[in-house]
Amino acid sequence: MNKYIALGLTLLLTLVLLGTLGCEDMQRSVKSFKANTVGIERKVVWTGFDGSRKVWEGRFKIESSKNGNVVYFIDDNGKTVILGPGYYSVEQ
Repeated sequence: MNKYIALGLTLLLTLVLLGTLGCEDMQRSVKSFKANTVGIERKVVWTGFDGSRKVWEGRFKIESSKNGNVVYFIDDNGKTVILGPGYYSVEQ
């Protein structure tokens, strides 16, 4: 009898896991958790108003100030990078 209960619980757990992994909301939640903890592999390209250009590639989390006009992240060397006036694009 215990064998059947264990088999039923294993089957139920497997079905629940397969159901949630295929769910788009669950995938989004996993990606959001990953981004908040270890960052996501990204490429940031910043172009200043004067035409100067700088590129960063690595695994980091990008944040912005409360009013949204300053974007910053910590690069692979542990330095905080603050993107000032200009245009930037992020590829994930």
